[in-house]
Amino acid sequence: MYSILPVHDRNLSPYIRYAHELDLTKGYLLLNRIIYDHEFVFGISGRAFVTMGGATHAVGPGDLLLIKPHVPHTMKVVDETPFRSVCVHFDWTDLGPASDFSPIGVYLNVKHASISKAAAKELEARPADEFAEFAWPAHLTVSESLPFLSSFREVVKHFREARLGSKLHMKAAFLRIIAMAADELTTDEGIPKGYPHADLVREAMRTIRQRYREPIVHEELAAQSGLSPKYFGKLFKGAIGRTITEYLLDIRMERAKELLAATASPLKEIAASVGIDDVYYFSKLFKRIEGMPPGQYRKTMRR
Repeated sequence: MYSILPVHDRNLSPYIRYAHELDLTKGYLLLNRIIYDHEFVFGISGRAFVTMGGATHAVGPGDLLLIKPHVPHTMKVVDETPFRSVCVHFDWTDLGPASDFSPIGVYLNVKHASISKAAAKELEARPADEFAEFAWPAHLTVSESLPFLSSFREVVKHFREARLGSKLHMKAAFLRIIAMAADELTTDEGIPKGYPHADLVREAMRTIRQRYREPIVHEELAAQSGLSPKYFGKLFKGAIGRTITEYLLDIRMERAKELLAATASPLKEIAASVGIDDVYYFSKLFKRIEGMPPGQYRKTMRR
């Protein structure tokens, strides 16, 4: 069994394992394939049918398919027109050298790969990371395909080059793809479009932003929505990928950073102004989230 690492905006740092643009012709059939990282398939022309998780997706121009680790899937091309796409294998964040593997032997040269049973077992147990800001759909048809295609081709171009600058350009292009997809999929508040009870979650977020200085209890927000605390907490986290407590803390820390950068107010006063009475606890939280004590953050921002 493999473990799952949630990835939020704070630790999102995609690792591109392989990227290429290819044509698949009529009669192409890939049965019950399993991968051990994530794969984006972006359609350029033609059409392919991908079956996974009990659903069949017709992938054509402007379609972005996400194939997750350890999920069996089948792909076939039945039309005369070849299916051209960009395929990118990646992890949402770098899982470290111990979890890395060569895509050549595992994916691209299966007939000649000499993967031992032990190596196969290690791949099956390889941890999987999961984008946790919102539920990323298996199939997304983008509103404007050209910006996506341009960014995907930039990823492929820089993947072929070994320079550090190219690696950074590749990561930047991939992050741009994620950002554009997020814009397609979420509201201005970061709630997935079409999410059930989005209005209740939006109202709770507004309440937290307005009253972050006060003690806010889950029961109060749940009562405001007319739902049980447990159900509303689950609904809230499902909408934005963070619990009510985590979202409240994010709001408080963002305000604290603003005050540290713009004022000379004592830490005790800043802590109290964002709803945390214990300055030592405030400092501990700040360091855990920002990676440095609040005093050091203030000095850094004022240089």
